Amino acid sequence: MLAAAGRGIVIPPRVDDVEQMCAMLLGCDNVPIQVPTYDFGLCVRHFWERLAGADAIESSLTIRECGLGAVSCGQFARCALRGADATNCGGRGIGASKPVGRCDLGGRALQCLEGKIVGVRDCPRGGELCAVRQGEAECVSGRCTVEAGKTVKPACSADKTRISTCKNGRTVSMSCAALGLQCESVNGEPTCVPGSAARCTGSASRCDHASSVQCVSGREVRVQCNQANLVCGIDADEKSRIGACATSPYSGSDNECDPKKFTTRCRGTDVEYCVGGRIKKYNCKTYFGMNQCVGRPGEAHCAR
Repeated sequence: MLAAAGRGIVIPPRVDDVEQMCAMLLGCDNVPIQVPTYDFGLCVRHFWERLAGADAIESSLTIRECGLGAVSCGQFARCALRGADATNCGGRGIGASKPVGRCDLGGRALQCLEGKIVGVRDCPRGGELCAVRQGEAECVSGRCTVEAGKTVKPACSADKTRISTCKNGRTVSMSCAALGLQCESVNGEPTCVPGSAARCTGSASRCDHASSVQCVSGREVRVQCNQANLVCGIDADEKSRIGACATSPYSGSDNECDPKKFTTRCRGTDVEYCVGGRIKKYNCKTYFGMNQCVGRPGEAHCAR
């Protein structure tokens, strides 16, 4: 997947795979990821639309490597922890309004909230060290100094593998290479781009047979819609944007819906929601030992 990203190629997941991931994100109590919503439908739409678009090349590695590949809560948690001990945030971040950072013995940067790990960044994977500054745990690659009164702007590293800047006396960076990308200056700003993809200008999207083609940061990104049983054409939710992956055209059937108006709800052990302009149902008993749909309309999700 990372090699494909470097060539500007996105292979979107099937909606069924995103359903499975959202069921675990919202229903498992040990997955170290902060969940912004308990609306199953909103979760599926958010990740599916992002992962089926050009932005997928910059999406979370934890979601791509762990969420879409896991078949159980335990497997998802172990992958997302990146080898960290799940108890390493015990007693930290209690009552805090935002996560509190700490470094574990393996050099990972942990985000702690209410005594649980809600985020892990594996600093050694990017050749970096973990450091805590002002309550934030960050991956750094060495010391740095800034002259008084001067502002340091982020820049590409000499080898084009990362975006770096000087913060609190440490070189803080984001690895483009970890995403399968390389760093280039785009309109004066360092940006992670698919270095092997064709150069382009503008921002209009188009269809090239079964692929959606978009120009992102001066590079051509091709989303292979047909790999997820999608077509390239009119966006099903917007009904106007050309050149995006979408479900097949509307047929006038009763199961068509508007995601901005449809409310996610429980129907027995099913979660009923709207995605891609279609009403879908996900049975909570499908995986992971979950056996019920809980939550009021608009917050419905699977649980144990």
